[in-house]
Amino acid sequence: MASSLGVATMTAREALIALRTRGLVKTTRGREGGTFITLPHGNRTGLLHERLAAMSRVEIRDLGIHYAAIAATAAELAATAADDHDLEILRQILEPQSSGGGSQGTPVGDFLLELAALSQSARLTREHVRLHTDFGSLLSLAHANTDFDARMIALCGDILAALASGDSSKARSLVGDYVRAGVVWLIDAQAEVVGKNNKSSKLRQ
Repeated sequence: MASSLGVATMTAREALIALRTRGLVKTTRGREGGTFITLPHGNRTGLLHERLAAMSRVEIRDLGIHYAAIAATAAELAATAADDHDLEILRQILEPQSSGGGSQGTPVGDFLLELAALSQSARLTREHVRLHTDFGSLLSLAHANTDFDARMIALCGDILAALASGDSSKARSLVGDYVRAGVVWLIDAQAEVVGKNNKSSKLRQ
């Protein structure tokens, strides 16, 4: 897995540990063992909405602050380290969406993960991967909204331009803008889900 993804073995192991902790995968030993997805198809969105409804606004903001600190620092470092080959990889990550390839979901998560790898810090990358399975999974709800997703893909294009010009401050600021937009969307969605749940509860009574 580490080889196919182009990451360190420790990074892949940390990602699997995070997924197991959240109950999203299970690992079995033996000849037919391995790591397997535990959720039936179609259940993920419902579980994410339940998790979001159980969170407070303070928890959402706090998680966003942590994610922004890691992701923005990675972008800042990447701006000073990325070469033309790295920039082309980032550009290719965004290309499928711009050419109508949205069936595979948003490329934003992959774009930010690649930025973390370009920071050339193993610890920073591992922490980003861990947070991506946590906060990033919630952000997938926001990216299911086509308008939000399109705006954030365009913002990634701006981040790429900042990297190309070596503007580390701009790259950091733009990643912060992305996370703040995500936090605002999640807080609004949380309020909507809680409102629906309360209404359903009153109707049952």
